Amino acid sequence: MRVRATDPAGATDTALLTIASYPASDIDPPSLSFSTPNLIRAGQPARIYASAYTQDGSSATITFDLDGDGQFDDVPTAGPPFSYTSLWTFPTAGPKTVSARAVDGAGRTRTVTRTLNVTGANLGPEVFISSYQTVVAGRPTWFSASGIDLDDDTVDVDWNYGGTCVLDWDLDGDGAYDDRHTETTWSCRDSASVTFPTINEEHTVGVRMTDDDGETAFHRTTFRVGSQAPSAAFSVSPTTVNPGQPVTLTSAASDDDGAIVERLWDLDDDGAFDDAGGTNTTVTFSELGVHLVGHKVRDDDGDIGIVYHPVSVVPVGPPPPAAHHRRGTLRWRWRERRRFRRCRRQRRHGRQRRRIRRHRQAQAHPGGPGEERPEALPPRARPAVPADVL
Repeated sequence: MRVRATDPAGATDTALLTIASYPASDIDPPSLSFSTPNLIRAGQPARIYASAYTQDGSSATITFDLDGDGQFDDVPTAGPPFSYTSLWTFPTAGPKTVSARAVDGAGRTRTVTRTLNVTGANLGPEVFISSYQTVVAGRPTWFSASGIDLDDDTVDVDWNYGGTCVLDWDLDGDGAYDDRHTETTWSCRDSASVTFPTINEEHTVGVRMTDDDGETAFHRTTFRVGSQAPSAAFSVSPTTVNPGQPVTLTSAASDDDGAIVERLWDLDDDGAFDDAGGTNTTVTFSELGVHLVGHKVRDDDGDIGIVYHPVSVVPVGPPPPAAHHRRGTLRWRWRERRRFRRCRRQRRHGRQRRRIRRHRQAQAHPGGPGEERPEALPPRARPAVPADVL
């Protein structure tokens, strides 16, 4: 297949597409994806996910047998959030066999069968606490809680079994869930922030979830509050030196929750910070190459920070050529250009003068060089030189 596009100016472009054609007998039946929750509550709508794909790109029709009678005549209710999500209610508890069948336009079929466990009891909620931060004293720490209610008929866009739920927080570890209260009817999620002032203490944060049937679920997490490590940093001047040339190292470390109490240096890259101490130090290198120098700091909470920087040692060579000033360079170029133009103008004028001289000689000796020369004309009476001679 070829496609050619032409614009108003007449320019064209052509694209080529190769399509493989196969006999209908070589095309497989449609692929069918069919899934359901592992545990379903009787009397509550359950989510059913079904989608089909065909090799030839044609559409496929999906039918269901959800009551186990062998007939694909059950039509579930379309449910959010996607077109391939459906809702079906099983009226009684017990094991159930359900099937889905996909049929393409040529009559090829694919069937998938699953066995479900339907219970009559409340499935109850589940809740979890997570935090992506390190708990540091004096800094707010965010905790996130997410819950699911397996027998709720509300689905959010993130595929969570959310629905109506209540989340209560215990942020001070006293066992009472009275520090934060949230009710949601869509996605069962919430976040809370808490700041712990003292380090090296254990704290517990908990959350309680209550579903719309009154069932509750708990999750508690215990952790030890730490301190923030200092930020180790230092400057190197210069970063490229010759052998024996001193290098100055200046500490720029800081600590957000305390003070720096110790500054040590590793100047020979042996991993031991025993070569110097203090805010400033100097070092020299005799061998060529790249050398690493390190700096370690310790704050008043006992936390440490370490950082390394490279120093390049290069051989001694001739001094670099002096850089020409931009103005001097431009001036030199301008002089050269003016001199070239003057020479070209002089050559052109010289050629014009030679043509004029030859023309006047021809007029003064029309018969050739052997004839007698006429008397010279006064300057004003000289004949004009034609323009084509110039």
